[in-house]
Amino acid sequence: MTTKGGRNRNGGGYSDDDDDSHNKSQQHQRSSSSRHHHHYRHHHRSDRRYVQQPNQSFQQQSYDPNKRRKLGGLNDEELTEDKLQIALFTLGQKIDSTLEQTLRDLCTTLCNDLSKHKKTIFDILNQCIQLVPERVTIYSTLVGLLHASVITFGSDFLDTCVSAFKESLLSYKFEIIQRYIRFFSDLVNVKLLSPSSILALYDTLIEAATETNIPQVRTDFFVSCVLIALPYSGKILSEKNNTELSRLLYTIDKYIYNRSKIHTPILQVWSSMEPHPQEEYLDCLLAQIKRLNQDEWAESQIFRPYYSYADTLFSDVSASIVHDLPTLNIPEHRDGIIYPPPKIVFRMFDYTDVPEEFVLPGAHAIERYLIEDEISNILHTYHTERKDCAVQLTQIRSNNKIPLNYMIVEVIFGHLFMLPRPHHLELFYGSLLLELCKLQPSTLPPVLVQAVEMIFERLNTMKTACIERFVKWFSYHLSNFQFTWAWQDWIDCLDENPESPKIKFIRETLQRCMRLSFHQRVIEIVPEQFYKLVPNKPSPVFKFEENDAPVFGSEYAQLLVKKIKERAPAEDILRILNTVPSPSKDDSSLVTPSSSTVTQSSNELTYTMVQIDIFVSSLLWVGSKSFTHSFAALAKYHQLFKILIESEEQQIQVLKSMYEVWPNHQQMMVVLVDKLVKTQIVECSAVANWIFSSELGTELTNFYIWEILSSTIEKMNRQVEKHHNELLDLRRQLNISTTVQLASSASLQADSMPTEAATASSIDEKPSDDAKMDEGETSNNDEEKSKSSSLKRRRESDDDEDDDNERKDSAEKMQISQPPIDEATAKLQEKYEMVEERLSHAREQQKKLYLIVFQRFIMTLSDFLNECETKNVDPVSTPWLKWIMERLQEIFLLYHEQVFQYVSTFESLIFTSDIDFSILEVFQQFCALRA
Repeated sequence: MTTKGGRNRNGGGYSDDDDDSHNKSQQHQRSSSSRHHHHYRHHHRSDRRYVQQPNQSFQQQSYDPNKRRKLGGLNDEELTEDKLQIALFTLGQKIDSTLEQTLRDLCTTLCNDLSKHKKTIFDILNQCIQLVPERVTIYSTLVGLLHASVITFGSDFLDTCVSAFKESLLSYKFEIIQRYIRFFSDLVNVKLLSPSSILALYDTLIEAATETNIPQVRTDFFVSCVLIALPYSGKILSEKNNTELSRLLYTIDKYIYNRSKIHTPILQVWSSMEPHPQEEYLDCLLAQIKRLNQDEWAESQIFRPYYSYADTLFSDVSASIVHDLPTLNIPEHRDGIIYPPPKIVFRMFDYTDVPEEFVLPGAHAIERYLIEDEISNILHTYHTERKDCAVQLTQIRSNNKIPLNYMIVEVIFGHLFMLPRPHHLELFYGSLLLELCKLQPSTLPPVLVQAVEMIFERLNTMKTACIERFVKWFSYHLSNFQFTWAWQDWIDCLDENPESPKIKFIRETLQRCMRLSFHQRVIEIVPEQFYKLVPNKPSPVFKFEENDAPVFGSEYAQLLVKKIKERAPAEDILRILNTVPSPSKDDSSLVTPSSSTVTQSSNELTYTMVQIDIFVSSLLWVGSKSFTHSFAALAKYHQLFKILIESEEQQIQVLKSMYEVWPNHQQMMVVLVDKLVKTQIVECSAVANWIFSSELGTELTNFYIWEILSSTIEKMNRQVEKHHNELLDLRRQLNISTTVQLASSASLQADSMPTEAATASSIDEKPSDDAKMDEGETSNNDEEKSKSSSLKRRRESDDDEDDDNERKDSAEKMQISQPPIDEATAKLQEKYEMVEERLSHAREQQKKLYLIVFQRFIMTLSDFLNECETKNVDPVSTPWLKWIMERLQEIFLLYHEQVFQYVSTFESLIFTSDIDFSILEVFQQFCALRA
């Protein structure tokens, strides 16, 4: 893994099967067509160009600091704008002795161009503030120099910033809000804003946070905005307004002490607080600020270039022109706003883990937060360019005694393991660590090896979702270093329970390595003692093969195999299946229906199950040569599947037959189920019921099972999202706005306005990147009144048919009030209604899927707990409970946007007080994420 051996020419990347485990908004980054390798090549594109269209306004552009620039082919005016953009966005990219003079020269250039390109300069500076937060002090220094040079610059630029800040508040762009507050705080240091003005902004934020009947996550956000800004302004505030600052800190301290922390366990990477406490983000940040206050706001990490310009910035003339921020109003809370979720501070190293020549800042030292925050900002800024990101990380300015590599590795793993999901593709973090190993081949790999060893030793208390991500990253990393690793160091754990986290980690890692290479290669990379953990050779099993004791239907299966190889038409295959006799009582036990409700008679169902089993087994056996052969076989006989399959029981039988053919090839099962769902041979609900069936009881702790379930759930979510977006497009084409609907409704019946407003809001608002699926659902007003105050703050679904009828009535009234429409508009209206119906059906299917998943979770866990009680066994001591309970947590977290739409239904039907408290506690922790 370290420097041993050369780099694997086949490269390495997470399998395409991981695609469905990421947000839809991230999937455009993945452009490779390879199934297993080479995804990493597409993170670094050197052929990007930035060209401004002649008729495109500058404000419509969003600067991407990762794009390569080429200035040829632009006229003089465009060239000047492009040069300004490049100069400002590359400012401070590398901090060295020339930065001071660069800032002076740039200030002079901007002053000369200010009259001609004032708006352009203001727009670019605002983009810099929003997109490059790690250089906020450099931009505040530049703004301070311009303020000292041009008497009107400060007030004009401040007006532009305040307008952008207000827009961010109204549109709830939470990261941008925090970055502007930090920037305003730093402007105090360049004498552009007054300390009393920034204190007034803090008070406004705290007042918004202390409102009643609002979610805690809203309060947390505004409190965090103040805390992250105080390291930049605290020193001046303590000198000028110490009394007000102390009062502010007391208010924050009192709030954080009393706030609920029910959500903390579900978000922690490790369940144990040893050796490092897994602190809640605000708790840790407040402790760091209080320590900074005790140290009289003295810190050594923030780069403050403005102190080099004391003659300019702090002269009597420039210092006398200080501005105040205007009064800012924080928008009131509205149901449906998705605030940033709580976070847990990831800790992996302490001072005892680093070499003696380094000093790692303590967990509550402000330097620890500031360096981690800078690393995180760089990761966000350059997440599409791993090479540039690695270079920027190595150029972070820090005290020579600070072990920067340890902190970089810790932050990267913290992002990779972040719950509910990482900010960016998991592949990004793996490829970034590879680039860092290239840039620092002698210093970073040893730190990475140490980190792997430490995580491995703590696997027993690590969350299952994080162990799975660790498996993916580790196998990918090994594939880039010829799978070289000191496996002998882990021999001691081979005697542990086969379901123990360490054994599970090694087995799943070898499974992943086989996906990235081949079976014989995996055998070669591990010592003989590990052979029992090496996956079986991925060969198919055909139970209908000719042997001394053939199973029922073997002769028909053999005939089917022959016909399928001859590419016989579906009619011939069906004719053979129709000749299969009814099985005897003993034979029918080989293919049994599930325990779910069956609408057909038992004999008819069993007969059909045998047909399906023989057909699916024969078809997959013929197509077992490769993925492509299997896909081609499914495509050729797709219509035959539609004829044979009429119920969910029969769909489950297809999955059972597939499992019997490929029990030794997990990846094949993953892609086949994916294909069966895509081609609508089986439904998502059938996959969920099959996963929790008794036939897969022994497989339930294996990672590929949850890979299948996650892929299935995300397909359903994407289907709902597809119809939702299609409806939005049609709505725009029809020019139907919320205002029109309300006005039309008022002209017909004033009492219907609330219902129509709810209908409009459920479709008209475009879903945000963080919560696309939440925008389409809103709660029934009558139902909300009967819920407790905590439920009023959750997103609820329209579960009742009465509400659907009200929507239809509202739509009819709206249509009646519209003027006569032409034929084209009528067709659009007809299509609109059709898509609206599809969306309604898709949401019903989505709710049904989640109901099945959670019901089966509760049944499986309850049966296990009852069995442990009968046998007088402590369930907590069994690894099985850890795997399944933490998978339940994972489903809640991964799909919290969708689950919250139906949370009231789940609370009333499934997660009731009569289930085991350990299961109910998971649901309560989940609900607390938005409480």
